[in-house]
Amino acid sequence: MLPASPGNDARYPSHPLHDLCLFRLGVHLGELWHLSGLADWLHANGRNRFLLMAPPLRLPRAVGSPATPVATA
Repeated sequence: MLPASPGNDARYPSHPLHDLCLFRLGVHLGELWHLSGLADWLHANGRNRFLLMAPPLRLPRAVGSPATPVATA
């Protein structure tokens, strides 16, 4: 019998990094952000670096919060 692993056991999530980051640690992943406007601005101004901060929205006594991303070039 094979040991339990993501390939042969339905108990494992299909995206283990998402499960770990989003649900267990509360870390938001920035893979769905649309940064094309920022990329266009950086290119037009001869820049290639920026600082992206994504602090949580301050909601006292809340369990979760959407991220409020801010890019500083």
